[in-house]
Amino acid sequence: MKALPTGTVTFLLTDVEGSTAAWERDPEGTGAFIAHLDGLVGKAVSANSGVVVKARGEGDSHFCVFTTASDAVKAGIAILKALAGSELTVRMGVHTGEADFRDGDYYGRTVNRAARLRSAGHGGQLLLSEVSVGLLRDRTPAGVELVDLGVHRLKDLSAPESIYRVSHPEIPDVSRPLATLDALRNNLPLQLTRLIGRDEEVSEVLGLLSHQRLVSLVALGGTGKTRLALQVAAEASGGHPGGVWYAELAPIHHADQVPAAILAAVGGPPGTDDSLGEAADWIATREVLLVLDNCEHVIDSVAASVNHLLSKCPALKVLTTTRQPLDLAGEAVFRVPPLGLPNPEDPLTEIAAAPAVELFLERGKAANRSFELNQTNAAAIARLCTGLDGLPLAIELAASRLKILDPDQILERLSDRLALVDGSAQPTANRTVRGAIEWSYDLLKPDEATLLRRLAIFEASADFATVEAICGDELPDAALELAALVDHSLVTVETTAIGRRYRLLDLVRAFAAELLDLSGERPAIEHLRADWCDGVVARFRAEGALSQTQRAELLESQADMEAALEWRWRTERHALAPAVQGIAALWAELGRWTIAATWVSRALATENLEEWRRLELLLLQGGLCFSRWEFRDGIRIGEEALALARKLGRPEAEEEAHNRIASSAWRCGDLDCAHFHNEQAFELARVRPGRDHEAATAANNLGLVALDRKDIAEAEAWFKVSLEFSEKFGDEAHGLWRLGQVAEMRGDIDGAMELFERAIAAAERRSRPDNLALAEISLGRVLESAGEFSSSEAHFRAAHAAADEAGDPSASSRALLDWARVAARQGDHEKCHAMVSRAFMELAGEPVSQLVEVGAAVNRAREHALWPVAYDLSRRLLEVTLRDGTAKGAAFATSLCAGTALDAGHRDEAYRLAVQARQKFVALGDVDVGPVSAARRIEECDVLLARLDEDLAGSTLT
Repeated sequence: MKALPTGTVTFLLTDVEGSTAAWERDPEGTGAFIAHLDGLVGKAVSANSGVVVKARGEGDSHFCVFTTASDAVKAGIAILKALAGSELTVRMGVHTGEADFRDGDYYGRTVNRAARLRSAGHGGQLLLSEVSVGLLRDRTPAGVELVDLGVHRLKDLSAPESIYRVSHPEIPDVSRPLATLDALRNNLPLQLTRLIGRDEEVSEVLGLLSHQRLVSLVALGGTGKTRLALQVAAEASGGHPGGVWYAELAPIHHADQVPAAILAAVGGPPGTDDSLGEAADWIATREVLLVLDNCEHVIDSVAASVNHLLSKCPALKVLTTTRQPLDLAGEAVFRVPPLGLPNPEDPLTEIAAAPAVELFLERGKAANRSFELNQTNAAAIARLCTGLDGLPLAIELAASRLKILDPDQILERLSDRLALVDGSAQPTANRTVRGAIEWSYDLLKPDEATLLRRLAIFEASADFATVEAICGDELPDAALELAALVDHSLVTVETTAIGRRYRLLDLVRAFAAELLDLSGERPAIEHLRADWCDGVVARFRAEGALSQTQRAELLESQADMEAALEWRWRTERHALAPAVQGIAALWAELGRWTIAATWVSRALATENLEEWRRLELLLLQGGLCFSRWEFRDGIRIGEEALALARKLGRPEAEEEAHNRIASSAWRCGDLDCAHFHNEQAFELARVRPGRDHEAATAANNLGLVALDRKDIAEAEAWFKVSLEFSEKFGDEAHGLWRLGQVAEMRGDIDGAMELFERAIAAAERRSRPDNLALAEISLGRVLESAGEFSSSEAHFRAAHAAADEAGDPSASSRALLDWARVAARQGDHEKCHAMVSRAFMELAGEPVSQLVEVGAAVNRAREHALWPVAYDLSRRLLEVTLRDGTAKGAAFATSLCAGTALDAGHRDEAYRLAVQARQKFVALGDVDVGPVSAARRIEECDVLLARLDEDLAGSTLT
């Protein structure tokens, strides 16, 4: 395709009039016509130096771009000439302006204006805007006459447009009145700005209006209900010959003024004694759309008036905007969502395409003409829009600050959101976010207001049981009060996999938090939340292993649990350690190792800690050290716990301490130490009743140590012992999986596959998705090595599903990364990219998991000489760790990326990264980075740098 022009361009947009009915009437003939039209448009546009970008609409439209208005008009004439005499007709619109071009497509005001111009026309008409006509004055194609159709308001509700029609001797004149707002009865107000990012919502509401007589747009003030309603009304105007009439109710102070406002909107006579009856008589059987804006403060009067009008006027439809539904029979409620939000980590083009960002950019340019989105400010703008919850009014007010602040400076001030957006001196309450929230709050009943204040305690969302437990004290009926807050659009409802959850938008929460502090209730509510956390821990611990639903609940509640611990740290430090012990153990099970380790360290630092409590926290901390690559710390903490367990006479704790020491020693490469402590743990477990699981674990670990010693026979013997103990408690899948790995190492591929299949069957039989995922991954890798890519892919897919069911993001990402590698080996790089992206999303919660899983995936990609894949993985890992990880993680990822850059042939980048990695490892000091010390990592960097120096010297000599 020809290169797309940028800068000032002319758009030609076409579509077939009445195509929907034509498809239903004669699908075969319509299909043939569309195919013929595609050819005509392509030929005409190409012959006049234009480009057909792509179809827009329902497949019967065309979107074309030209560098000159003259070429666009000539192409349009050629199309209409070729279609002369056709049963189906095409309408066209031409408009010129600055192109908003990004990611291979056009967006923005110029495109929207061209689309509106096209929709104003009829089949056989070629309409031009005044801008395009101005450019045609000296270059009008031969035979063309421009017919001035006057000034019209298009359905985007913006300023009126002078519209012209092209007349040509070889084209039949179509002089029907334009389908603009001026041709239709309405009092819709002029809008100074265009509607952004609401195409889907407009379509949905129009769909509701097509079969419902009453539709209510419900949302918090500042969400853009009014602007959406006006656009819907404009779009629907053609279907309401009796008119589209708009009544603004915000200025009304008394309920008895509502009927008079409705009568005035539809053009009835003022001063009547029975305004509602007069309005009903005037509307009568006319097909009218009545728009009632800002109904919430007179909701009862509006509901009564609407109910009366709908019963008396069968052709009437009503569209309302309100913060709570009218609660009438037949009412269709459409809850207006915030604008679509970007991900700050997305590429620039994707951030720019997010509706919230698009709004910020347009309003920002109005405030500061030199402002533009670029690589430097994109992430700040994305975070700003996200922090403002995608609320249009909040975004507009924030964008106005670009007169004096840069996006990152605005973002810095986002912590005090209400102060940031409350600087406007707008006269009505709904012109500022704070005013909108205060207005809604003032409409609440006392108990509803109390619940709203208390809901500010939640850091994220909560289910109703949690809301009732923490916030429902002394309230008559928390369910009714919560429902009222939802109706007032102060609380949003989210339907998740674990049920309905309730949350406050950040702006509402900031407001409610101020009131909670002023009320003096915060200490009591904080105490109730802390007690609730203790109850959750006790309940989950009593039920044993976490279910998938419980895992999801804990993840949703993590922020509130952490906030409860913070409160105890400040006010009830004596109760911190037991609370931490329970919550951190659950977090560890979820793979949230870093946050768990942080709180265990704080608990261990509290004064007057009982020795038995200290022992249990040390054991928990030792396990977290292993998970977080802190192996020397793990050994030290394990030894402290071992001494304390012996002092207190706690053999089960002594056994666990041996296990902690052994695991960290194994990772450090101290195999003698690892063997000794694993053996001690095994001996303690095997002789005590009820410790079969612990004995199986210790035997398994002894087998792993034997593997590192290259003693496959000893490893197999210990794995068989582990299997014997596992069978006693019904979990033989893990032992079978380990024996399969031994068979694979010996080269017995058939034996390995049989054992992996047995492990899969056992895991399915015992409903152990964690073990199922491990066995499926191993079987998939064996099949991949045999070149059976389709089969291996199926097993990786099954592994991902099992890991997802088990709530194990590490295994889930491992399956995805293996799946991506197979796709790359088959040449499907698009699928590979998609799988890798999903893997990083699933690993987002814990930096160490990212290092372990992605690092292993990089090495496996290198084994298969997939240099670009390995390089892409390491680059992504480096970006993540530099942004979100620890200093050790960033150093490791930098060194890994240096090696893959060299593999991929990027020698200059490899050299730069190797130098950076060396500097990072030096700065870390005497610590371990993974299984080896920082000093060893420095040596690895030196080896890589020496290799690069040799390559450089060799190329210079050559």
